[in-house]
Amino acid sequence: MANPLPLPEEKWLTLLSEGKPVVTLCCTPAHLRELVVGWLYNQRILDRVEEIQNLDGLDLGDAATEVPLELAATAREKLLR
Repeated sequence: MANPLPLPEEKWLTLLSEGKPVVTLCCTPAHLRELVVGWLYNQRILDRVEEIQNLDGLDLGDAATEVPLELAATAREKLLR
């Protein structure tokens, strides 16, 4: 019998706006910045990537579990609707 393939690692990542949880995503711990930007764009919260003011919480890499979002006012309003 062949050895089974290892299961991919998964983690929970919670996006915060003004200290409040907005969404919790289950994801692999790779490419988190791209995941967050893509999620915000697909939810029609972002019109342009420049509306993101800060995603420094993602610099923790695998250790990131909660990420405070700092968005331009127009994107923040869409997020909190």
